[in-house]
Amino acid sequence: IDPNIVQFVGTGVWDDPVFFTEPSLQNAIFPGVEVTKREGLIKEFNNIFESKLMRTATLPYDLIGLISYIYDNNMTLADVYELLNNDKNKFDGIDGGFYFKNNVIERDLDILKISNGNATKIN
Repeated sequence: IDPNIVQFVGTGVWDDPVFFTEPSLQNAIFPGVEVTKREGLIKEFNNIFESKLMRTATLPYDLIGLISYIYDNNMTLADVYELLNNDKNKFDGIDGGFYFKNNVIERDLDILKISNGNATKIN
């Protein structure tokens, strides 16, 4: 398959800099969130633990933020059910917006395009 003729469409697994310089993936697109949203967390984690933040660590980070919101607002269990069962309530996490729909987490993702060592938002 000639990547100059066919545009590859990938998954969030491509959200790793090792893919951004791969010649066959130049101009390929995938769903995700630009790294600028999580750069502060990545730097802070590296400074504290002197190791690389696992890419999936942003998910529990966002969950703790949600739990902190619930705690800070002294929400009752009924309040929490109401908060999470309303799919109009959207939360801004490290990996973009998310909300709950039918007890499943839904995410608002951008479309990123790989080009010259970067993945940038195109929508």
